[in-house]
Formats: sequence, C-alpha cells, structure tokens
Amino acid sequence: CLRTDLLIMNTLVYLMFRLVVAVIRMFPHEARIRILTGLIRFAFVLTPKHTRYARRNLDLVFPEKDAAFKDDILRKSCIEYARLIADLFRMSGIDREWIAHNVDTAELKTAFAEEDNYLIVTAHLGSFELLQHVISMTEGGVGYIARRFKPQEIDDWWNRMRSAGGGEL
Repeated sequence: CLRTDLLIMNTLVYLMFRLVVAVIRMFPHEARIRILTGLIRFAFVLTPKHTRYARRNLDLVFPEKDAAFKDDILRKSCIEYARLIADLFRMSGIDREWIAHNVDTAELKTAFAEEDNYLIVTAHLGSFELLQHVISMTEGGVGYIARRFKPQEIDDWWNRMRSAGGGEL
C-alpha cells in the first residue's frame, strides 16, 4: 500500500535525520558549523535548481556586481544557514546562565519595559531561532509562526527545539 510505504519512508528519513543530528551534536559548536556548511554546500550540488534560484535572485538584486561577488554571497549564506542550524541544535542546552554570559540583553530589557506586546519580523537573518529562545527565557513566552517541514516527524522535532525556552508555535 502506498500509504504504508510513505509511512515507512518518512520514519526512515526521520531516523536518519536524528542520527545525523546526534553525530553533529557531539562536536564543538564551531566544528558543527563547519560540518553543516559542508552538508549545505553538498545539498546545493545535489539540487542545482536551488543554486539557479539563488543566482537568479542575486542577479535581480545586484545586477551591476560580478560573478565573484555573488559567489561570495552564496558561500557566506551557506555559513549563516549552518550557524542557524547549529544554534538550533544547541537550543535545548541554553539556559539563563548561558544567556547571562553570552548574550547582551540590555536592548531587549529596554524594549520590553516600554511595551507589553511585540511583533518581530526576522526575515531569516541571523540566528532568529536563538533570538526567540532568549526572549522566551528572559522576558517571557514567545509565540511564533513557522512554515511546516515534511515529514511531520522532523517538523515535530524542530518545533520541540524551538520551544525549549518556552516559546509556542
């Protein structure tokens, strides 16, 4: 049955995903970023249409720039995506003590002292997953809106990581 085959395939993909995550989490944070950068670059090799989309978008935004400039942006974007994923992998281990030693929350405290409710649009710049985690742990719960992943098991895992600090989907 097709439904059973899909369930088995999704389960296998999820188990492989969790195995890769477990192995990567064994490394120090900077090594995780390097490993993930390599995996992301490899994914671009396997899916050339994503590279074409990225290049087309860069051509639209920077028509006057040369190919070397655009290649540098693509290279750096792989590193930033890797940093974002590496931050997500460590989210469940980040507590108030870690935040106190590693995050300057002065601007957050000032902003939250002025208003009760905020809408923060991140546009996927920087470690936005870490931002909502820090806000949840220092200023109270955060609700977030996110597009779902397939398979569902990976989406559920990703949202558990997002919610480790008290945020809610």
